[in-house]
Amino acid sequence: MNIGIFKLHGAAIGLGILSRALPRGYFTEFFNGRRLPDTWEPPPFEIRGATARLPDIIAWKEYLPLLSPRAIQLFEEVAPGCAEYREFALIRGRSYCAVNVLATEDIFDLGRSEWTPSLSGEVRNVKRYVFSTEDVPNPMFKLSNFLDGPIFVTRHLAQAIVDAGLLGFQFRDPAVNETPLLFQGVNVNAFPD
Repeated sequence: MNIGIFKLHGAAIGLGILSRALPRGYFTEFFNGRRLPDTWEPPPFEIRGATARLPDIIAWKEYLPLLSPRAIQLFEEVAPGCAEYREFALIRGRSYCAVNVLATEDIFDLGRSEWTPSLSGEVRNVKRYVFSTEDVPNPMFKLSNFLDGPIFVTRHLAQAIVDAGLLGFQFRDPAVNETPLLFQGVNVNAFPD
């Protein structure tokens, strides 16, 4: 298998951030491919679970992870300008930042992907992503017509994360419908091959 683009996830390791109910449209207003306003503050949240060793990525919302300073340093080196990182939580003395992806790519092949529409006809619940190309200039990006969807990374960034020994990252194959696999307890990490 020689995948060039992966969906970025935090591996389920028993540590997560749980936000209380957020206002309708929160992610459309704030995490929308534009810089966060200076007045943005993290919403109320709870830290759930504990691990012996803190990972470098923690799940907040499905497509919005928090990153450690080590991870942010690597992302800024390998994927400069692709995102901004805003302070979110201090966990056991270690600062974690929300990732607001600014880089977008217009490569989503709607006709060949597998998805279901919302009541208004918008793309929702994408089960399998197909891209018109895997040759993209941004090592980290979101799809321009699906900004509330997953963060994608190239093989180059995934390899840099693995080489740096960052903990907790998972890279999923966007062409695979992972939902049934997750329910079966299958490891859906696709990198390294």
